[in-house]
Amino acid sequence: MKKTGNLRGWRQQGVALIAVLWIVAALAIVVAGISYSVRSELRQVAVSRDMVQAKARAEAAMVLVLQQMSSSDKRPNRVVNTNVAYEGQTIDVEIMPLNGLIDINNAPAPLLVRLFENGANIAPQAAEELAKSVVAARVKPDKQGRAVRFDAIQDLLRVQGVDYELYARLAPLLTAEAGGSGRVNPLAAPERVLRVILGGGAAASLANFVARRQADEVGLDITMFDGSFVDTASTQRFRLKARVPLLSGSHSLMTCDVEFSARTQGAMPWSILHCVNQFETNPGKRL
Repeated sequence: MKKTGNLRGWRQQGVALIAVLWIVAALAIVVAGISYSVRSELRQVAVSRDMVQAKARAEAAMVLVLQQMSSSDKRPNRVVNTNVAYEGQTIDVEIMPLNGLIDINNAPAPLLVRLFENGANIAPQAAEELAKSVVAARVKPDKQGRAVRFDAIQDLLRVQGVDYELYARLAPLLTAEAGGSGRVNPLAAPERVLRVILGGGAAASLANFVARRQADEVGLDITMFDGSFVDTASTQRFRLKARVPLLSGSHSLMTCDVEFSARTQGAMPWSILHCVNQFETNPGKRL
C-alpha cells in the first residue's frame, strides 16, 4: 500500500511539473509576442518621427532656396541643382521652370497630338482624337459660362479616351500650372518632353544637347526642336524638389510648384500652388 501511495504521489508531482512547464512555455510565448510587438511599435515610431523630421527639413530647405531666388534679379530658365545644409544634413534641391513641362491647360492642339504620339506611342488618328477631347474638356463652359480648366493633371482622367494607364505614362511630362504660351522651354524640359517636341531627323543630336545642357553650357542650339512648340521666355512658376535622406537608406521627396508674384506688405513674394510628399527609393533616377 505504501508503494502504491508513493507512485500516486509521484504521478501527481509529474502532472504538476508538466502543467508548470506548459504554463512557463505559454508565458514565454506571450512575453516573446509582447516584446516583438513593442519592438515593432518602436521601429514604427522611429520611422514616423524620421518622416516628420524629413518633411520639416525639406520645407526649410525649400524656403531657404526660395529666399535666395526672390533676392535675385533673374530667375533661372533651366534646371538648377543646389545643396542646402540644414541641421547638419545636406539636402539636395532641384529647381525646374514649369514651362519645361507640357501644360494641359494651355498647350496648343498640335503639341497635344505630338504628346500622345511620341509620349505614349499612340497612332496619329487616335492621337488627334484625344487632343480634340482635351481641348474640348478645357474650354467647356460651366454654369456661369466660364471655361472649366484643369485644376491638376489628374483631371486628365475625366477626358474621354484617357484611362489610368495612359495617364500614368504621361504624368511625368505634364503640368496644369505652367501658364504662359503653353509651349515648352527646351532648356528646362525633361528628356522625354524633349523627345515630344523634337523636329524630324534630329534624334541623333538629342543626346549631345542633353549632355551639353547638363554641363550648363550657354548658347545652346535649340533649332533641332519644332519651333512651333518652343518658348524660352522666362517664367515665374517653378517646381522645386527637395530630397532628404532617411535612416532606412531611402529618401523623402517633397515636390512643390510655386509662383513668384509682386511682393505685398507682410506677405511672402511667392505662393505654393501644389505640394506632395513621397518616398523615393532610387534617388539617382531622373526623368
